[in-house]
Formats: sequence, C-alpha cells, structure tokens
Amino acid sequence: MRLYQYWDAPEPPAEVVEWTEGFRLRHPELDYHLYDRDAAARFIAGHVGEREARAFEAIAVPSMQSDYFRYCAVWALGGVYVDADLQSRDPLPGLLDQAPKSLCLVWDGHMVASLLMCRAPHDPFLRACLDLSTDNVEDRWGCNAYMGAGAGVMNVVRVHVAPKWTRKVEFGFDNVLGREWGYPELLERARRRIAVTPEL
Repeated sequence: MRLYQYWDAPEPPAEVVEWTEGFRLRHPELDYHLYDRDAAARFIAGHVGEREARAFEAIAVPSMQSDYFRYCAVWALGGVYVDADLQSRDPLPGLLDQAPKSLCLVWDGHMVASLLMCRAPHDPFLRACLDLSTDNVEDRWGCNAYMGAGAGVMNVVRVHVAPKWTRKVEFGFDNVLGREWGYPELLERARRRIAVTPEL
C-alpha cells in the first residue's frame, strides 16, 4: 500500500523533512512517496486525467494543492495520504486494519482531511470530492482552500450523500467557521453536480 505526502517545493524546510522522514522510517511496510508540485502534476496527468491536471496547475495556494493532490492520488492508486505537517507517533497499520474499505478521521462530527486513508483505488466518495473540487477550481469558486478543495468539500459531499449528518456539520460551520465560509452555496453546488448512487 502507498503512503503519500505533499510539499510544494522540492526541498522542504528542515522541520518538515524531519516529520516526513518520521513517516517514511516508521512505515517500512508502506510504499512511501513525497511529491512536490512538479511530481504531483505529472502524477495527476498520468494517473487521473487532463482535466484534473489543468485544475491542479491552476491552483496557486500550496495548501489547496495538497488538498487536491490528496484526492487524486488516493483515488487513482489507493493508499494513505498524510499532511506533511503531521508527526508520526504510532504506526498506521493498526488504524488501517479497522476499516475494510476506507477510513477518514472525524472530529466532533466533521471529517478532517489531514489524515485520509483508503485501502482500494477508485473510491466513489473520493471521486465525488475530486469532481466537486475540480468544478470549484474551474469556476474559481470559494473564498478559501478549505471550501475549494479541502475538508469543507468532504463534509458537504458527506451531507449530500447522507443527510443524517446535516445538523452536526451545519453546527460546526455556524458556530466554528461561520456562514461566510459558503457552506450553503457549496452544498447546493454538490446537489446540482453529484448524483447520489448506491455505490456512493
């Protein structure tokens, strides 16, 4: 299984190198890959598609690049994505063993995208997140990376697919982030663009 991380520059700061090396060294059983912007662009063009490659090239903010690349990498080949600013304290396989297909971190009802795990490629939920993120980039929609391609996208797709999460997710947007982040608008975009299927 692959373990992906992203840093936009070829040479991350020393502190980030220490963290990424921690993940690489603690997980010898995983096929570790650290991608910079150029390597990520080649990956997306080769494994996902031209439309997604153009969208990635259009993203100027590094945090949003990593958000978008995460969907592409894990959807295309399966595996595990971990943000480069996280530190490895315990091995990941224990978490992976708990989920037969996929696993995402949830905190207080909200999906957190910094640690995203999927065992198999072509997960339909990730595809929906990738498609909505691509639409957002192409339309230049969203006031921030979180709503453009980050965890905001995951949470909106989650509510669209499983409305039982609506109150929990809306509470977080209303009381933590604020309505000015564009949650209702993004949910409406998801409803217009993503068909809810049994697979999803």
